[in-house]
Amino acid sequence: MSMFSKDSLQDEGLSWEPYFVKKGQVFGLPIVHYNLEFAVEVALAIQHLKPDAIAIELPETMASEMLHAASRLPDVSVVVAKSQDKAPLYYLCEPCDALFEALRAGIDNNIRTFCIDLDIDEYPNVREYLPDTYAIKRIGLKAYYEAYLNSQQNKVELELDLKREVHMAKKLKELTFSFEKILFIGGMAHLEGVFAHLDDVSYPQHMHAFREHVEICTLTENSVREVLAECGWVSSYYEKWRDSKEKLMFQEPDRQAVIYSLCKMASIRYSDNTGNEFPGYHMRNIMKFMRNYALVCDKLQPDLFQILSAAKACVDNNYAYEVWDLATHYPYYSNVDNLRQLNLTIEDFWQNSKLFKFTLKQKKQERCWLS
Repeated sequence: MSMFSKDSLQDEGLSWEPYFVKKGQVFGLPIVHYNLEFAVEVALAIQHLKPDAIAIELPETMASEMLHAASRLPDVSVVVAKSQDKAPLYYLCEPCDALFEALRAGIDNNIRTFCIDLDIDEYPNVREYLPDTYAIKRIGLKAYYEAYLNSQQNKVELELDLKREVHMAKKLKELTFSFEKILFIGGMAHLEGVFAHLDDVSYPQHMHAFREHVEICTLTENSVREVLAECGWVSSYYEKWRDSKEKLMFQEPDRQAVIYSLCKMASIRYSDNTGNEFPGYHMRNIMKFMRNYALVCDKLQPDLFQILSAAKACVDNNYAYEVWDLATHYPYYSNVDNLRQLNLTIEDFWQNSKLFKFTLKQKKQERCWLS
């Protein structure tokens, strides 16, 4: 296995540099699920590499539903299945997920796209503590991935992960008989394992979990506000960048700038809706508060809860509400094909949440003295 990296594009005024793990005809792109930075990496990598086929780490048994969900983007979809004990399984399809960006780009560019993962039942909820993905913006994907590998040297692999990796390696090897250049997009935890089995001379037969019914649904508007991994403001920013005709001619989205634009727009709405001034020191205090809050949580950029906390602490509840309202608004919700709507909560997808309350004050009244 070898590392493949082209010359930097910085000579052309661009900060992005392509990076792949390469073995034979297969180019591997390691990703972290559900975030802006890796959706950008996938979009640019596909445009740069121009593969003949794309293979992604999603269940093979649900390929048609996953492709349907990707074709609906930027509208949000949920692929719903049930485990063997009838517990619901949800796959959220949103713009800022690297895997669904790959499916969508494959559809847009007429590239054959395949879901090649083994469908496993009762997969444990494994939570990895990764460096902030914003680091890619500063050090690049190559350095980020190598740092991740160094941190995983003593990791014990699950038996279920081994089965999945062998199955995906088998599917990739089958694709090499039909395609010259294959882009494989898989989680950082599995890419090395998949590539290690690409040269196996034989593969065991693994059976997919039985799914009696798989359905594609959408969410209610209130649910969309709550459950997106990347809030509506970030997802909308990404969508606008993605729609630019030649992405390599534009600077890729920078989360820091996106957060600043959110706070700036909220300040305008705050002044309009309350009549209060928004002096410059408010923004300086907010930026410093968010930076410090993120750092004590071992992050480079704040999450939505930290952004709202900074807005409330440095200004007031009304400003925090304006930030929340803008941050969670998602303008691409439409459901033009009338899919069944689900009213799901953040716990249904991410298993943890924090409650944030607003105590709003009424707009100041203009006083007029009468004689």
